[in-house]
Amino acid sequence: MKIGLVRHFEVIHSYSKFMTSKGFEEWVNIYDTAPVRQDYPDESQIKWERCLSSDLPRALSTARHIYKGEIIGTKELREVHISPVFKTNIKLPFALWTVLGRMEWLCSHGSQNEKKAETEERIRNFISYVISSQENNTLLVTHGFSMKYTQEDLLKQGFKGEKFIKAQNGKMYIFKK
Repeated sequence: MKIGLVRHFEVIHSYSKFMTSKGFEEWVNIYDTAPVRQDYPDESQIKWERCLSSDLPRALSTARHIYKGEIIGTKELREVHISPVFKTNIKLPFALWTVLGRMEWLCSHGSQNEKKAETEERIRNFISYVISSQENNTLLVTHGFSMKYTQEDLLKQGFKGEKFIKAQNGKMYIFKK
């Protein structure tokens, strides 16, 4: 069994260096629907039997570029949503908003929509479903943060493949069992 993991193509969406909490929320919402670069080469030499993708537009657009058959969009492969950790009209650096949001997610802070344990369970259940369906070659198109936990679960399930700390946009990582 082979599972291909691909992080969506690079998103075409700029950001201000400084923003308020409301500005950060707006940026996240626009980012979720922003277009992606389409100039990635098709690297795959594998005939995928099916493609499962996050249902967010950037992942679906990437999946359509890579896979020519039916694509099944699912919320189970969505990126972990990031929210501002507090409300303020003071403009803070964009990078600070993202780092604080991810740290609060790691700590299961109430400011984040999904707790770390919920994310891990969501991905674990999804990978169990993928494995139990007995399809030989499955392509998964998802997001950077989610891919990290998908990779960890595949390795725990006995798959072997190229390890990554931060997945590159558009690069295919193959896991075999």
